[in-house]
Amino acid sequence: MAIFSWIMLGLTALLLLGSGIAWGLFLAMDDSDWRKLGVKVFRIAMVVVLFYVNAMIYLHIMRVFRGEPPVVAVELPTSD
Repeated sequence: MAIFSWIMLGLTALLLLGSGIAWGLFLAMDDSDWRKLGVKVFRIAMVVVLFYVNAMIYLHIMRVFRGEPPVVAVELPTSD
């Protein structure tokens, strides 16, 4: 699962980088086609992020249904 996480987050980072480059070219050259490309790539990056979040939520739900223990809770120090 860690490999899936790294792949999805890496893909999202590359898409956000591409979106930023397209926006930079739009600002530098004042060409609306670059702005449109930047918006499209940013939207694709957000879809990838939402897919990743949904996959993690569904994975947690399936693990609970299979009877696996939930994520270990961290004991917070008390102020007593």
